[in-house]
Amino acid sequence: MEEYNVNSEKIVFEIVEWEAVDDLDKLIENCIKIKGLGFKFAIDDSGSGYSSFLYLKSLPSDFVKIEGEFVKNIKHNTKDKLIVDSITNICKMHNVAVIAEYVEDENVLKEAINLGIDLGQGFYPGKPEELVL
Repeated sequence: MEEYNVNSEKIVFEIVEWEAVDDLDKLIENCIKIKGLGFKFAIDDSGSGYSSFLYLKSLPSDFVKIEGEFVKNIKHNTKDKLIVDSITNICKMHNVAVIAEYVEDENVLKEAINLGIDLGQGFYPGKPEELVL
């Protein structure tokens, strides 16, 4: 961090839920230490794992990324919309920002905004580009 003059507040580590299962206590301990340096954490693919709410409750995360399989059909599928809405509401109660994956068109973006989602990720907001340092 110091060697390359990296601003830790601009770095977000993503934790994929199924990877956190082995030793949750150790993961929490390490996250707290790393957050002490200013880094942020996101729980990735929320809703796809068996312990989604346990991770949200236990991990000191700044963001939760909602699994794109739920997001991409929120305009037309009431079950997906209910799941996304529920995850969003729980995150808001924990002061965790919500990121919607698979925002592929304007309709999905508008529905995500209506549900109170904070950020969108997908081809509609912008296609991935090469990082130039």
